[in-house]
Amino acid sequence: MQITLSTDDIDLLVNHKGYGVKPADNVRTLIIGNESGIGNAINVEEFLKYLAGQDYIQKPTIKALPLRSPFIQSVSRITRALEGKQGNWFSPKATCDVWDKIINGDSLSESGHLIDIRPLPRPDESGWFFTNVDRKQYESGFRKFHSSDSVVQSLIVERLKALRAEVATFQNLEYIVAPGAAPMKLKFLKHLFPSIEFEAAEIRTSRKSMTYFKSKLDLNDKEVKVLVTPFFDWRIIGYEGLAEAYKILKK
Repeated sequence: MQITLSTDDIDLLVNHKGYGVKPADNVRTLIIGNESGIGNAINVEEFLKYLAGQDYIQKPTIKALPLRSPFIQSVSRITRALEGKQGNWFSPKATCDVWDKIINGDSLSESGHLIDIRPLPRPDESGWFFTNVDRKQYESGFRKFHSSDSVVQSLIVERLKALRAEVATFQNLEYIVAPGAAPMKLKFLKHLFPSIEFEAAEIRTSRKSMTYFKSKLDLNDKEVKVLVTPFFDWRIIGYEGLAEAYKILKK
C-alpha cells in the first residue's frame, strides 16, 4: 500500500519518541534501533493513525503480543539483566529459566527505552511505501547524516533535533546500547555527543569473533556507558555475545 506523507505525517514521524511507557526520569537503559516497524498495525497508514492518537482496533505496541522478534527478545533479556533481575537471561530457550518473562513481559522492562534513528516506519526493510520520499536518497542520507535531496535532508535535520531533545530528558541514564549497523550508529552518536570517542573491543565467543565499540559519557553529572554491538539476533550476536555486551556494560 503506497502512501504520500503529508506535512503533518512527517511531523508526527520525526517527533515520534519511541517506545517506553514510563516517566523519562525512570529511563536507565536506552536502546538505539535502526527504524521503527509498525507494531501490530495493518499498514503504515494505520500506524500513522495511532501516532495521531486516533482509535483503531490493533494499537501497535511491542508488548501487546508474545515477543517473537529475536531483536526484541534480546532487548528484553539485556534490559532485565541490567536491572539486576535474577535469571539465566543469556541462555537459549531450552535452558532459560526466565523464558516466559522474556517473551511475555514488556520488552523494555521497568527502565528501558527504545528510539529509532530513521523516522519512516516499515514492516520490514525490504519494502518501500512512500511516494514522496526517494528510497535511495533516504537510505543513503541516513548512513551519512547528510543528503543533497532537500526532503531527505529536512528529515535528517529534524529527526536529529527531536532525538537530541528527547535524550536530554533522560536525567538518570546509565547505559546506551546500539545494536547493529555500527557505521550508522557511531555517526549518530557522534552527532548527539560531539565529544564522544570510541574504543574498539574484539570479542571472541565459541562461534565467532566480533568487534564492539565502547565509550563513556558524563551526562547530568553521571557516568553513562555506551556500547555499539552487532545486531541483536542469536544468529549474529548470539547468546554469548549478548552476555559479553552485558559484562562490558557492568564493568
